[in-house]
Amino acid sequence: ITLKIIGNDDIGIVNNITSIISKEEKIMMRSINIDSHDGLFSGNLEVNVEDTSRLEQLIKKLRNVKGVKQIIRL
Repeated sequence: ITLKIIGNDDIGIVNNITSIISKEEKIMMRSINIDSHDGLFSGNLEVNVEDTSRLEQLIKKLRNVKGVKQIIRL
């Protein structure tokens, strides 16, 4: 599953996002691609998830990261 994440380009925000994913059981990060410009970042995260309920929990946690503005499932 690919998630597009958009947010403020703050120090450590990418680390916060990847740390949340790595702590989740049965969710594996396959790739991450982040671009930054004009104080905003946007990136695609590719993750392997067992079921949609785990995905929804992950998206909820990622939305709570300070600076994350939007998460879209592609």
